[in-house]
Amino acid sequence: MSKEARETLVLAHVASENRPAFDGTPKTSGRPRHESVGTGRVVDDGPAEADGSREAARTALLARLGLAPSLPLPA
Repeated sequence: MSKEARETLVLAHVASENRPAFDGTPKTSGRPRHESVGTGRVVDDGPAEADGSREAARTALLARLGLAPSLPLPA
């Protein structure tokens, strides 16, 4: 992957997280994968595992912010 292509992919990924548009974020990478920057954990075992890891991280973040998991993150 060229530097320009990688930069485009990363910018699309970050933009989808910042909206937040979590359902669209995985589509930016082209394969099922979840990386946790805070822990360095990488889940690359398939769609179900990546989705489960992503949802667990989202739930933990919302709990830390004092929001119910069913509520969207504040804009």
